[in-house]
Formats: sequence, C-alpha cells, structure tokens
Amino acid sequence: MDTLRYPIGQFPAVQGPTGEQRKQFIESIAEMPEKLRQAVEGLGLEQLNTPYRPGGWTLKQVVHHLADAEMNAYIRFKRGLLHSNLGGRALDRHRSVPERQSRCQSESRGHSSSIHLAYTRTHGSHR
Repeated sequence: MDTLRYPIGQFPAVQGPTGEQRKQFIESIAEMPEKLRQAVEGLGLEQLNTPYRPGGWTLKQVVHHLADAEMNAYIRFKRGLLHSNLGGRALDRHRSVPERQSRCQSESRGHSSSIHLAYTRTHGSHR
C-alpha cells in the first residue's frame, strides 16, 4: 500500500540545508506551476477526474490542493515576517478554496510573491 500511497516515495526532509540547497529548493518551487501546467495540458475531464490510487484524490483535486497549499505557504511566510509571536496556528486542511478561485492560484500573485520573499530572505535580492 505504501507504493500506492507514496508513488514517488516519502519526502526526505533536509535538516540544515546549505545556501546552495536552499537556492535549488526555491528554484524548484518557482518552476512548479509551469511543470504542472505542462503535465495536465490537454488532459480530458475523465483523466482529470481519475484518482491516482484506489480511494485517493483525483488529479484535479491534487492540482487544487497544490494551489491551496501554495497560497497558505505564502500567507504563513508573510505572517512570519510581519509578526514575531504567532503562536503556531494550525492549517485547517479540511477547509478548501472554491475550485474556480483556486484554479489559477499557483500562477497568481501568491506564487510569484512567495518566490520573491524566499529569494529576498535567502539572498537579499530576487535573482
């Protein structure tokens, strides 16, 4: 079941990344919307509504989840910069953005702002 649950394997967290690793992580995040767009381009509704495993999310749900997660990451990162004592608010994973609203969020201001903030905090300037 783990091969179905984690088709590309479990996420290997990197503890104490180097500056170069951090830069690669940020670049990978910056490339994600275009790679995702290319991966789903031309797919029909039947393909988009197919779960990736029995009982799992459909491809459409995964894409929307990524957009929601991107926006939440941006909001949390921004709050972390603006407020010193947040008290570790938990993300409500059961509350989701309406489909139409989340459809293009990963290529919206939230994504580019996240990348800009990440570069700025890491390197002092964006690219």
